Amino acid sequence: MFNDAIEAYQNAINLNQYYSDCFYNLGNVFFEDKKDFDRADLCYKSALESLEEERSNYMYRRIDDQPIQKEASSQQQQNQVQSMDKPASI
Repeated sequence: MFNDAIEAYQNAINLNQYYSDCFYNLGNVFFEDKKDFDRADLCYKSALESLEEERSNYMYRRIDDQPIQKEASSQQQQNQVQSMDKPASI
């Protein structure tokens, strides 16, 4: 069971190396369930580093309003598509 969790977190990290929540949760698995404190420590440090990177990227993105506006309109489009998929209430 925990090996599946480890594999899932590692796959998510491979997709997004700045996914701090996955590093943190992976550290919890190693710490609490595997009692592998060295690997847990490495995961927790990676979580902090990736969190700083996420914050830094967010700050730079906020400087230029263009990407945020594009993301907002993209989100609105996704919401419209999802609402079209829902059956109409009778």
